[in-house]
Amino acid sequence: AWAAVAVLGLDLLAFAQAPKSAWARPEFLTDAPELASRAKALAPGTRILHTEPILHRWSRSLLETEEDYLLMKDLLAPSYGMAFGLSEVSNLQTLRLAAAERYRLRLAEPGAPRELADWAGIGLIIGVSEGEGRVSRGSVRVTANPTSRQRLFIPDPSLGKVDILGYRPGTATARATLTRPSDLVFSETHHPGWTASIDGRKAPLEKWQDTFMSVKVPAGDHEVVFDYSPWSFWRGLAATS
Repeated sequence: AWAAVAVLGLDLLAFAQAPKSAWARPEFLTDAPELASRAKALAPGTRILHTEPILHRWSRSLLETEEDYLLMKDLLAPSYGMAFGLSEVSNLQTLRLAAAERYRLRLAEPGAPRELADWAGIGLIIGVSEGEGRVSRGSVRVTANPTSRQRLFIPDPSLGKVDILGYRPGTATARATLTRPSDLVFSETHHPGWTASIDGRKAPLEKWQDTFMSVKVPAGDHEVVFDYSPWSFWRGLAATS
């Protein structure tokens, strides 16, 4: 029995040693890649997008060498970016909100309007050259999107400005100074449990571009708050207390 265990152990060690040599090192998830530092230098909340061609190639590739693992880390392959505090458009979650998935598919359509990336706050786009069957350092293209919008914005910038006063998961606060009434868009997926208020008064929460949350803000200077507090959380808390 011990001989069989030893043979099996040696077989697993020989098979997995090359890939493990990358992520087994403690610094693998502590040393931020250059691309992560570049993304963090952009506006707070900037998202990164991996295009469908590079995701498709990664899904078909085998992780055989240390370089394969290092390349995925350096390119912030989903969900490596999250390990470094970055927001992603594509991820490996098996349960995705339908509205977010529809928006992602719109982004992937040939000739998709540039505004889709702007509205989603995508500051970096990571793709791969056409005709390349495998992702390699020489085949990757990283493109900056200088026109990406911040997490809270008005669709027509000529109507005023928006200053973000605070943002953390579940809460966002902004001051909107408008010359005319406008939608104020919060580029998080519309989902039950979110509420909005303007100057402390509850405001109707609407869906913008079939994906994001928005409220209609009158002209003038107003403070707008989006807050996530679903009843399911409080019911669960009461049930377990």
